[in-house]
Amino acid sequence: MKEKAEKKVGGEWEESGGEKGKRGSKAPPPPGEADMNREKTAGLLFLALLFAIIFWDAFWFLSKFMLLFVIAYVVYLVVKSRS
Repeated sequence: MKEKAEKKVGGEWEESGGEKGKRGSKAPPPPGEADMNREKTAGLLFLALLFAIIFWDAFWFLSKFMLLFVIAYVVYLVVKSRS
């Protein structure tokens, strides 16, 4: 049997533990954490942009082969369905 802990929050008793998905009162994040998240997001966006610029030509070069493969496969399916 699971035990539930009770604590007094703001003059009211609150149950915690044992119930999945229930949100309790969380402490606000430290002041610098929002800045770190913003810097991390900016860094990831920069890396994605850099990757896209570097591999842009390679992507379109390989996409031509994919397009040829799809056309050949559609032709194969049409020929197969008619025979």
